[in-house]
Amino acid sequence: LGIMTAQILRRARLSKLIDELGLYPEESRRMVRQEVVDLMRADVSIEPVMNELEAEQRNRQELEFNTFRIIYRSSSPKTAADVANSIANDFISANIQERVEVSQRSLDFMDESIKSLRDGIVTVEAAIKRVKAENSGSLPEDLDVNQRIMQTTMGELRDAQRALDTAQSDAAFWKNQV
Repeated sequence: LGIMTAQILRRARLSKLIDELGLYPEESRRMVRQEVVDLMRADVSIEPVMNELEAEQRNRQELEFNTFRIIYRSSSPKTAADVANSIANDFISANIQERVEVSQRSLDFMDESIKSLRDGIVTVEAAIKRVKAENSGSLPEDLDVNQRIMQTTMGELRDAQRALDTAQSDAAFWKNQV
């Protein structure tokens, strides 16, 4: 609230409000602009609204609040209401602007995080591709293919063993025959 109050009650904003609403016409003729702005600043009061329990807690610790009162002292009720409403609108606009900025910073952070994660994914995928290329045929996902190849090879080995046994038997037979 203090920071927002300082931003909203800065000289340029109050000077513009004095001109827009025609405030302090007599004082403006005999005083410099800074003195008129200081006079207006003295007539503006911004106070947090707290119940008695919150007020007691405020004495013991820093308390968050979200309600405050804007007071502008003027001899004209309409002028007082116009100034208070204008300042309230400035608070609302400043709050919306702050929320937009926080949201934008959050979005920027998320965009940077997403980009960083994407870059990390690309790096990891490249490493996985390299490992798969270097270890082709010995990876867990190659198990089914390797088992089928092994079964086929074992069948071929049995057939070759039978053919060898047959050839050795034939060789022994012909050797005896000779």
